[in-house]
Amino acid sequence: MPESGGEVDLLPPSTLTTDILPCRRRLGLRLDFGADDYTCVPKRCKLESMNISISHVSALNKLNASNNNVNAVFTARTMPPQELASRMNKSRTVLVLDCRPFVSYNIAHIQGAVNVNCSDRFNRRRLQQGKASIVDLVASKEGKDMFKKRSSKEIVIYDDHTKDVQSLSSESSMYLVLSSLLREGKDAYILKGSYFSFIHISLLIMISEKNVYIS
Repeated sequence: MPESGGEVDLLPPSTLTTDILPCRRRLGLRLDFGADDYTCVPKRCKLESMNISISHVSALNKLNASNNNVNAVFTARTMPPQELASRMNKSRTVLVLDCRPFVSYNIAHIQGAVNVNCSDRFNRRRLQQGKASIVDLVASKEGKDMFKKRSSKEIVIYDDHTKDVQSLSSESSMYLVLSSLLREGKDAYILKGSYFSFIHISLLIMISEKNVYIS
């Protein structure tokens, strides 16, 4: 060991332990996993986070709205052709929508009826997705003006084969138009007996009163 200017005192281990370091206290802890008083604290739901995405909530809302709309469609009211002819004879407040293809509408239709072009896939998809309204699918400018300027809330829709609510197909143009009208808050009716039933009634009225309802 090299020489130094001072002396170094070496403490023995017993002295280092007893004089400098504090005495350690040992705690007699024992873990008893088999004790009867051991209980597991249950989880509380309020402390758990709910990880529901906004897209899921939006999808559920759309599903509920769709179900409500379906129920409303199949509980829609019908209007007999005699009543429609009588209302058209007395006033022009009722709006009639023709849901057939434009070719059929162009051949013959109820006088004053407005054709709704939703027979092609593009317009049907727009109507289903809510990207278009009924007035957007009206074929003519005159029809759009009639739809916007109507003074009555009553709308009667018809095609060639839908006779009542029970015969309404969810794949038909009538279904799409009716569901869209109800979604927009319109008071819509189905022409009972379809277009051909109205033709028969109109012919009888034309003979008796000389009124024309087919153009």
